[in-house]
Amino acid sequence: MSRTREYRLAVDHGAPTAAREATERELQDLDWGAKLTVGLLAGALVATCVRGEGGELRVRVAVKPELIRVEVAGSGHGFRLPLSSRAVDYLCIGDEEARPVGWRSYLLDQLAERWGVDERNEVAWFEVDHATAEARRLTSGRKRAVRTRRVA
Repeated sequence: MSRTREYRLAVDHGAPTAAREATERELQDLDWGAKLTVGLLAGALVATCVRGEGGELRVRVAVKPELIRVEVAGSGHGFRLPLSSRAVDYLCIGDEEARPVGWRSYLLDQLAERWGVDERNEVAWFEVDHATAEARRLTSGRKRAVRTRRVA
């Protein structure tokens, strides 16, 4: 049941969306909530690392029986690994003086089992349990569309 897949993406402003879509496609056979959670976190982590255009981004998705691990690494002048997990909110595209917004670390803190930056291996990563409470909450709250037809 274990599998690993690596995606290579261009480092540009579309990278966070491409990473989210790639991870969600990879997880089609898993719980809807886990798929949504991993896609959201992958996009947030990639957005942290994209500092401009140019270079290559590698997103590695490892699916194990109980755990999904996503690692983000890259190269080129458009890629910069956060200096630490604390620096996640301080990196943003555009204005170098912009104040941190805090949403990336909030998402990672709330939805990931564990996350961080491995400075030695130059990888930012997170792990999500297949059946986290957040994933169960997301799927239980999902509304179904009901179609009605007016009969004359």
